Amino acid sequence: MYRPSDIRFDEVCFKFFRFFKYQRPRYYYITINTIMEKQANTEQAAVNNGQAELKSTQSSEKSMSYKKKFKGTVVSTKSDKTVVVRVDRKKTHSRYHKKIKWSKRYLVHDETNQLNLGDEIEFIESRPLSKRKCFNFVSLIKKN
Repeated sequence: MYRPSDIRFDEVCFKFFRFFKYQRPRYYYITINTIMEKQANTEQAAVNNGQAELKSTQSSEKSMSYKKKFKGTVVSTKSDKTVVVRVDRKKTHSRYHKKIKWSKRYLVHDETNQLNLGDEIEFIESRPLSKRKCFNFVSLIKKN
């Protein structure tokens, strides 16, 4: 007869998920040690009230930073309250390992029409404003 202390939790999980023929069991591992560490971390945070409040404010700040930020150069300002911004990146080719210049154009909402050609700006992801425009202007980095 096995006692619960004799059976390791990850072994039980492995045997349980072995019945699924086409799934690899290693993806479903969770050890009792990771569960115990998470519980210890939450208890320690609850004991330290000042630090717990600090962590809650930091987590709320992190929850707001899920939006993507980009830096680019204004290419066109012909539309009203909309600018076209080019973002340049360098990628490495998967086979030849050569650096390749790669650019993409984004439509960015500019409420005050203050941007000009050649300005370097920072913009952030937002809700869709039109079919192709889903970015808002944040700040002007360098004026042309």
